[in-house]
Formats: sequence, C-alpha cells, structure tokens
Amino acid sequence: MRGTLARYAVAGAMLVAVAALIPALFAAPVAASSPVTPSVTSEQWAYGGQKWINVTGTSVNGVYTAKAFVGWHVILTQTNTSATEFTLTVQRSMGAALAVSYCRPDCTTPIGLANVTVRAWEVDLASANFTTQGVVIVNGSPVPALALENSSEINAANLTQSYSVVTMPATAHHTASGTLWLRADARAAVEFSPALGLMPLDPTAGESWSATSDYNASGAWLAAYSLLHTFANGTSTHSFQSVSGSVAGNGTLTLAGMGLGTVALNHGVSASGVAIGVSGPFHPREGIIFLPGAADLFGESGQPWEASLSARPMAVTSVVDFQPHAVGHVGLVASQTTYTGSATAPVAATPVALASVPSDGTPPTVVQGQPETLSQAQVGSQCVTGSCLDLSTGSGGSQLPLATWLIPVVAVGVGAVLAALVISRRRRVAPPPPPTFSRFPPGAALTPPPSAPGPAPGKSPATPSDPLDHLW
Repeated sequence: MRGTLARYAVAGAMLVAVAALIPALFAAPVAASSPVTPSVTSEQWAYGGQKWINVTGTSVNGVYTAKAFVGWHVILTQTNTSATEFTLTVQRSMGAALAVSYCRPDCTTPIGLANVTVRAWEVDLASANFTTQGVVIVNGSPVPALALENSSEINAANLTQSYSVVTMPATAHHTASGTLWLRADARAAVEFSPALGLMPLDPTAGESWSATSDYNASGAWLAAYSLLHTFANGTSTHSFQSVSGSVAGNGTLTLAGMGLGTVALNHGVSASGVAIGVSGPFHPREGIIFLPGAADLFGESGQPWEASLSARPMAVTSVVDFQPHAVGHVGLVASQTTYTGSATAPVAATPVALASVPSDGTPPTVVQGQPETLSQAQVGSQCVTGSCLDLSTGSGGSQLPLATWLIPVVAVGVGAVLAALVISRRRRVAPPPPPTFSRFPPGAALTPPPSAPGPAPGKSPATPSDPLDHLW
C-alpha cells in the first residue's frame, strides 16, 4: 500500500510539473485588438442531448455486458455586428463513458472475469465570426452561403481508464489491474481567406456542396498521461509521458456538406439537418469550433496514449440542425452526435487469459440533440463532466480519480474567458488567450447553476444485476 501511494505521489508531482509548464508553452505576444463594433442585437439560446446505452454480446471465448453514456450541451450567444455579419460565442461541454464487463465462459460459473471502464470529457470556449455573404459550390456554380470568417477557441479535456482482471484456475486466483490518467489542453485561432462557406442560406434535402479556403492558424496543444499496471504475479510498473505540438501555420481546408432534409425536434420545432465534413488538421465541433485534431480525445488523434486504451468512447458531431429563417439568431438549434464504444478485454499474465475482439462494446448510435433552456443546458453541462460519467448503478456524482489533486486548480469565471475571446474577435484574429481552462477542476460548472437546479436531464435506464459489481 505504501509503495502504491508513493507511486501516486510521484505521478502527481510529475503532472503538477507539466501543468506548471503550460503557461510557458502557450505564452505568445497578443496583438492589439481592433475596437469591437457596437452590437445591433444580441440573443442567447441553448441545446443538447444525452443518452444511456446498454448492450450484451458474445466475445471470442465468453460473454460481455456494456454500459455507455454520451452527452453534450451547447450555450450560444449571437451578437450582430453589421447587417451581414455576426459573432457567436459558444460554451460546449461533452462527456462520454463506457464500462464493459467480461465473463469466461459465462457469468454463472466463470473461470475468468474482467472489467474495463473509460470516462472522458471536454469543455470548449469559443468565439467565431460569420458572414451571410459567403459562397459554396453547388453543381459547379457558386451559391450564396453562410460562411465562417475566423474562429478562436480554448479546450480542456480529461480521460481516465481503469481495468481489472480476475482469473480462477483450479489451483489459485490471479488478479491484475491498471489505470491511465490523461489530461489534454489546447488552444487555436484560425482565420479563413476567403471566408469558409458552411452551407447555402437555405439548404434543401439531397443538395450537396463544397467550399475551399486558405487558412492561417496559431495555437498549440499539450497532453500529459500516466500509466500504472499491477500484474498477476504481484509486480507493477508506472510510466509518465507528456507530448505537445503547435498548430501554427498556413494551409488549405476543404469542406463538404449535404442537406439531409427536415428534422422534427421537440415541442413542434422543425429544422433542416446538415452534414458537414472537413479535411485538414482540425476536428470541428458544431461546425463552429476548430479543435486541433492531435488533441481530440473523442476521435482518432494518432497519439501514443491510444495504444494503452482498452476501451474508447468515440463521439463525432458531424450533423447540425438549422432553421434557415429563425428569428433573432442564425438558427443553429440542435445537432446530432454519433457515439461508438469499442473495447478489448485486458489480458492478465496468468495461465487463464481473457480474449476478445475489437468490436466488443456498443454499436454506432446516433443521438439527436434538442433545444433547451439556458438553465437546462447549465445543469446538463455539469452532469456530462461529472456525475453522468459514473456508470455504476445508483452511486452518481463521482469525479474522475485523482484528477482533483494531480493538477492544481483555481476557480476562474467563465465570463472573463469569454470576454477575452470576444475582445480579440474582429477581422484579424489575435492569438487566443492563455489556457486558463487548465485551472478548472474536473466536472466544475463553467457557468453559474440556476438558483434551484433540478435533477440532471435524463435518467439511466434500469440494468440487469451486474455479477461483477464488486470489482467496479
């Protein structure tokens, strides 16, 4: 026990050291901001979605039960700066979790048990400028379009994975376990020339389009992760690594879009579904936020920690729902997220191993977001970065292990962060502000909750009794 605590202390000290380097990594001269054009009108609205998923299946030499969750909530504020231009400030929170329990050959008389759980969340704060005088190409001809002039964002993300294996041959039991802790921070500012066309001003079902724009980007990302493994023979290993990169540079970005037709939302609201895909070094969120792909914990980032993940919660928001003639704002009223949970049973170095195939987990599931009140989105944002990620039945409210003390935290008001983004927003985007988001505690509310918040949206459906619950 003392040795384990010592290893945790070492891991904490190393991650604290990396956290101390974050300001130096992101430090950059900030160009003087141009004056902000007085707003003509301002509007605020929100949307989001949550879903719990339960799956049972057969692996190579046993059976498994998978529980999963995905949720995201978006709060937008639009400020009109001219008759044809406006600014959106966006707060977006997303969380996903996956827990898979394995039994070999079955859960009635098992000779081997394994559990793997992964929890991840990210928070984005962004500001983007738009024009209604952009262009997309439809059937080889230019068509008036909503276009993105520039986008500036900061991102904080966290992932925790744990696994345990128990094998029960005739002679003796063997156990093994492990944990991965990962923290990633990123910032990016992207300016497009010409403005990047996103969609026609009035998209129709079946219509497809494309747009190409040169971009000038600035920013950087940093990730630190720690691995702890305890093997069946009683030995253990610990490793720590940090990786970082820059997104500064120029290039060309290509966008492809398609109108998907009418989407029926709650309360009689209807919108047009629009699929948007982007090729380039960025992974878009809601068609507005451009996250450096190397720092994406919910997609393929190509980073070394991926080799250590036994379970992965993949979430892609590539469909946005628009009301082209919405009153008061641009009409982005909802979005759709596709979630896929994949897992491989961890293997213990014992005479009895547990095998699996990469398809274990949950199949691709499309989750439709819905319009929300601001208070619903605020409560939902807290849930998807905190209690909703606890998939154990009835416990709720737990935070990601060790994250609250591995990196020192200082509460920072979201208003100050968004204000800094807005101040630097017009025309030529100055480098985004330093990543103060690294000081947010995991699961912390980024906006004040309503005075009397109700329960978090949604409720986890009842699940069968879990014979491995004692190992969670």
